[in-house]
Amino acid sequence: MIKPELDKLVAAKLVAVIGGEYEYLTGERRNFEEAVRTSEAQLNRFQYKAEAMAGFAGQGLGFNTVPYMGNEFSVKTFFDDSPVNRRGDVEIRVYSPLQVIAGKKLVEIENESLYDENKYTVFILSDSVPEFDPELLRYIAMKDVIDSWKGDVNRSQEERTLATQREAKDLKKLSDGVRSKINEGLRRSHIIFRGSSHQVVPKPNQTVQDTLRAEIAEYWPKIYSKYDKVPVRFVEGAAGDH
Repeated sequence: MIKPELDKLVAAKLVAVIGGEYEYLTGERRNFEEAVRTSEAQLNRFQYKAEAMAGFAGQGLGFNTVPYMGNEFSVKTFFDDSPVNRRGDVEIRVYSPLQVIAGKKLVEIENESLYDENKYTVFILSDSVPEFDPELLRYIAMKDVIDSWKGDVNRSQEERTLATQREAKDLKKLSDGVRSKINEGLRRSHIIFRGSSHQVVPKPNQTVQDTLRAEIAEYWPKIYSKYDKVPVRFVEGAAGDH
């Protein structure tokens, strides 16, 4: 069956797209899908999407140390301004594809990085990712319906069971899909430091997290400019003229 025909079935609410796959809907599944669509219309606001992204913050960057001269330096990390790791002298601030959709611009971050308070901050701006917004919205809406159905004593046992099943299978697919798109955006992201920026260059057989760690480490000689001259080194020392 070709895509236009499948799209017609989706519009007729006979088929749903779950994690990039088409699934036929029958009985309670059709009612569930209708509830998800209603929730999508109600929750299609930046506020709800930003709150949902906070739930992905822990996986958003995927590391909290940067290697330099044989040591691992802890870094404070933020994902869409949600704190992930609070330990370290250097800050890493990551902006997801959602922030790009909301209007976050590279030139704005370049200017912001010149402020004195951002002297020891490295910014990462994700690239835009096709279909990120609808996939995130569907995740939010399905989670909302699942939580509602599971906690509603007036729902039938079949409905509550269906909600539990959708949580284990379909919600996980959507969650994995959002995480995959976050990584896709980071793989083509820009790194900004003290007014300058460059686009990340992915390396073969290297995870996006390892690529980012290596590229961020290139700034460490500027941040810890005298580190190699100190006879006794402390990994958690203050950033600056070390």
